[in-house]
Amino acid sequence: MKENFLVDLSKQFAVDIVNLCTDIKENRKSNVLLNQILRSGTSIGANVSEAERGQSKADFYAKMTIALKEANETNYWLRLLKANDYITEQEYGSLNKDLDEVIQDMKDTVVNVGDYLKDKSSKKFHPLLWEGSQLILTFSTDKTSAVIAN
Repeated sequence: MKENFLVDLSKQFAVDIVNLCTDIKENRKSNVLLNQILRSGTSIGANVSEAERGQSKADFYAKMTIALKEANETNYWLRLLKANDYITEQEYGSLNKDLDEVIQDMKDTVVNVGDYLKDKSSKKFHPLLWEGSQLILTFSTDKTSAVIAN
């Protein structure tokens, strides 16, 4: 299966979140915030991976929508960690930049797929293209990244 940018990006973000939480717990103090950001930050990639293997277009859309919600929740916890001085400005800036990229890519995907599911006769770019028995799901309007799901 062809690897895609969003799967790789969300996985790397999850790794960064795990490392951050480990660092905070070992070097600072433990808090319920760590459990929350660890759960939501790693759930993004898990849901993107599930979407990649979605059973239908609607299933793909549902999983990507959940991943986007988890990303938005992670953004909230990240801001709380910064506001309570659990992370430095530099740590926040780096993670926030990566998270913004993940969120924007997911928003584009969710909007494109949602529009397609609502109006399949539309003349605009269709994010879902059939090729044989596989469904090619593109993640960007410039058609440079895609994932293939059965």
